[in-house]
Amino acid sequence: MEATQALLDEAQACVIGGRLDDAQRKLESAAALDPANPAIHHAIGVVAYRRGHFEESVAALRRAVELH
Repeated sequence: MEATQALLDEAQACVIGGRLDDAQRKLESAAALDPANPAIHHAIGVVAYRRGHFEESVAALRRAVELH
């Protein structure tokens, strides 16, 4: 899905730029479009970890593994 990939790419750019809140919003939008995409949940887990939201991170990473 092109829209999903575009949002993932934008989220990655936000992470690189240190804009983690923006990255989170983009990833939430991507997950709404494609909730069964493990790459999205992996990215959500990574961003949550970097924001210090460890329980959310673990849950998202587990979901990514389940979907893979």
